[in-house]
Parts: sequence; C-alpha cells; structure tokens
Amino acid sequence: MRTNLIAVFFLAGCQNQIFAVTLENDTDTVIPAALQPDEPLDTSQLGDLLGFYIDPTQLAEQGVSEQDISQLSLVGLTLSAVAPEGADMGFLKHIEAWVTSPNEGNAKLFEYDGFSAGQTQFTIPVPAVDLTPWIFDDSFEVESFVDGVAPLEDTTLRAHIQIRVGTTLYGVWDHVDELH
Repeated sequence: MRTNLIAVFFLAGCQNQIFAVTLENDTDTVIPAALQPDEPLDTSQLGDLLGFYIDPTQLAEQGVSEQDISQLSLVGLTLSAVAPEGADMGFLKHIEAWVTSPNEGNAKLFEYDGFSAGQTQFTIPVPAVDLTPWIFDDSFEVESFVDGVAPLEDTTLRAHIQIRVGTTLYGVWDHVDELH
C-alpha cells in the first residue's frame, strides 16, 4: 500500500510544475524616420522587436521534450525608447501581439493603446497565456501589429521580455545527470 501511494505521488509530480525559472531577453530595433510628415508606421518596421522564437529542433537536440515543461508563459514586457537622446514613443498609437500556428491556432499575448507624447518607457500588462502547446510546433510564430506614424528621426526601441518556464519532475529528472 505504501509503495502504491509513493508511486501515485511520484507520477502526479511528473506532470505538475516542480521548478520554474524566468528567462529575460532584451531586443533592440531601429524604427526608420518618416520620409514625409504623418507617414504611417509599417508593422514590418518592428522586425523582431516583439518576437521571440524557441526552436523545437534545438529543444529536442538539448534533450528537452513536451513532458519536461509544465508551462511556458510570457510574464513581462517593457518597451523603452533608448536612442536618440530624448526620444519617446509618442509616434505609437496601438500595439498587439499574437502567438500563431496552423496546428494550435491563435492566442492574443497582449494589446496596448495607452501611448502618449513624452513617454520613454512603459510596461505592457500581459495576461497569462500558456505557450507550451505552441513551442513544440515547428510552425510557431509571434506576430505583432502596430498603428501609428513613423518618428521624425530614426528611433531605437528596446523590448525587455520575460518568459517563465515551469519544469516537471520528468524535466528535472531527465537533466539531473547534466548537473554533475
């Protein structure tokens, strides 16, 4: 009886989060200056600013599988105007991002409309979206959309992204040998 109870607790732990870590990354993108006044801002000008990509092939090569991760979520996003000196984000009106794949569908990561002239940094409220089903999909993408006008001079924006990764007991157990 005691052995069965231990086995039940062990198996329950294998599926649930045992350990979590927050990964952080900064990405800079230069938004080109307008060629004419009130020129619309092109979404493609954001480049990979709001994108992050986790390559399922690289995960597999490192021995990480779906059963190793209990949850992966975007938990923080801060945008800053970092150059030129005195730059702000008043040229932005709206920004949103979605995670997409043909197999898993679409889920909105965030949407923000609160930009104002003189604002040099802001943190976007990010709802908890579990990205785990998407990260093991070969066609997983993060798409961003913006509305606004191009800035008067080239402006560098920085995105500080925080991703929280929860690990299952399987994930810890499978990689315990790598810690020695």
